[in-house]
Amino acid sequence: MKKLLVTLTALGVVLTTSPIFAQTPAEKGAQQPPAKEKVVKKEVKKEEIKSVTGEVVAVDTADKTLTIKCEKEKKEIKISATEKQLKGINKGDTVEVKYVEKEGKLVAESIKKVKK
Repeated sequence: MKKLLVTLTALGVVLTTSPIFAQTPAEKGAQQPPAKEKVVKKEVKKEEIKSVTGEVVAVDTADKTLTIKCEKEKKEIKISATEKQLKGINKGDTVEVKYVEKEGKLVAESIKKVKK
């Protein structure tokens, strides 16, 4: 008898409170929720590999940079490089450097000595 009374009480509570939590019907002319936004993929700008040939003016192993006097542009540019890339490169060498621009800095992709 007790079980029946508890079950009927629980059922009565559920039935009386369910309309409170029920969703109200949408009104005519009411705006519908916005549809899911389409995910727009940003185009990742491919880094353009540039090449320069010139004479090495300075090699700074502490700062990991290489300063080159360009043959074509007649100016000096400073390029960041790894220790491995700078190994064997000395002042006065003629080199060809392939580099990209990352965050405003020129970063070497490869460095090759060129015979004069």
